[in-house]
Amino acid sequence: MRDMTMIKIGGISGIILGVVQLAGIVLHGSIPPDPVEGLTFVREHPAWVVTHILLILSYLVVVGFYVGFRASFQREEPLLEIGSNLTLVGALLGAIHFSIHLAVYPFLASSFAAAGGGVVATGVETFYGSLHHYAHLLNRCSLFLLMVVAFLFAFLMLRESSYRRWIGYLGTISAVVTVVAVLIAEIFLDRSTGDIVFAIALLPTIVWIVAVGVSMIKIARRQTPGGVAM
Repeated sequence: MRDMTMIKIGGISGIILGVVQLAGIVLHGSIPPDPVEGLTFVREHPAWVVTHILLILSYLVVVGFYVGFRASFQREEPLLEIGSNLTLVGALLGAIHFSIHLAVYPFLASSFAAAGGGVVATGVETFYGSLHHYAHLLNRCSLFLLMVVAFLFAFLMLRESSYRRWIGYLGTISAVVTVVAVLIAEIFLDRSTGDIVFAIALLPTIVWIVAVGVSMIKIARRQTPGGVAM
């Protein structure tokens, strides 16, 4: 049996997630790799707090999306269990990453500006550079895990009659493309260019998430009078 209420929640979560992720890419922008420029970027960002609150909350929506997504499958697959567990880890890492951006970066940016140079400013700059590297690593680990989840779920979609096959193919291909693009960006490109490549590579996955969300809502609308489909 499939819980249609859970599937509907997952579908709505997917659409919200796609919109928030796209908005986050546009609003956040690329933090300059140079620590001084990065701190200035944070201090002068017009919507730093709002953007990061949205991005942190989006990881709660990620969990809702995949819980509903899992409920939409007619057969229980071992890979679904693996994917569900990886979702929690990936979402937690992503939330920690953006929480560091929200809670620590503005404080460091204002402290650096107030120091006006000297030993204190140098210390803030050094600490920010180290912390930013750590936060970036968290982001990429989160991304990798969530792309693995997307690939697993999209692959299993191809066995489900409830979903159109092109959505499954889009999910598998976009997940692989995103991971490859990020690897290329991290190894061969500078940080600013890599962020642009990452944002572009993520767009097909966002389209896939929204497509899955719409499909889940359609599945939920075909529910039986009791609210549960056999």
